[in-house]
Amino acid sequence: MNHTERGALAGGGLGAVAGAMIDRKDPVRGAAIGGLAGTALGAAAGSAADEQERQFQTAAAAATPIATPVSPLSLEDVADLARRGVSDDVIRTQIRQSGVRFHLTPSQIAWLHEQGVSDFVIQEMQRTAAGPVHTHVRHVYEPVYVLPPPVCRPFPIYRFGPSVGFGFSVWR
Repeated sequence: MNHTERGALAGGGLGAVAGAMIDRKDPVRGAAIGGLAGTALGAAAGSAADEQERQFQTAAAAATPIATPVSPLSLEDVADLARRGVSDDVIRTQIRQSGVRFHLTPSQIAWLHEQGVSDFVIQEMQRTAAGPVHTHVRHVYEPVYVLPPPVCRPFPIYRFGPSVGFGFSVWR
């Protein structure tokens, strides 16, 4: 059931109960009137919820990017990009994004050079042979020593005999 149907059903039921309770002289008439009014109000509220859900789904579908399949990058593609005057940075980015690993032989490197591919692009292609470098960080934890707090004992006061004190005050 959609929101409109659920709202109409719930509104009709609640309206019928409320109408029967309000019209004590003729509860059947009150239930009928309350049921019709509740059905109309519930269906209107459910319809608004359905419309809001449709708008949300339309916006979500429009915001979802459409994935375009990326074909693997070949040596000929790299040479073609270089011949067309595409900058080295753009070609290197394309190599990184393609995920292709190039294992270049000396003859392939010479052919790429003849096609006008720069040394920087060839070096980027050679870096892909090793694959991504994964670094693992090993956490070394230092031991923590927990010692009890030091016990501070007051110095003992030794009293030998009676104590005598002197004082001085001035009153004006």
